[in-house]
Amino acid sequence: TIKGEIDKHDMLVSAIITSAPKKIIIHGAENSKSIETIDTLKSIFGENLVFCKGCEICKKNVSTNPSQKK
Repeated sequence: TIKGEIDKHDMLVSAIITSAPKKIIIHGAENSKSIETIDTLKSIFGENLVFCKGCEICKKNVSTNPSQKK
């Protein structure tokens, strides 16, 4: 449901804000199902939010999950 999705979004954003990270690295953003969450985090954290461009962990996840291969 939309209400359930909004609640998950709000809970995630709230938890991240509460932890007050100096930097946030988002892995696998191209596979995200919640662009709204990413946009919210961008607006809050600005330059402190970066996107992984293919670290070893991400490469391993793609190689072991055929549905994510491009």
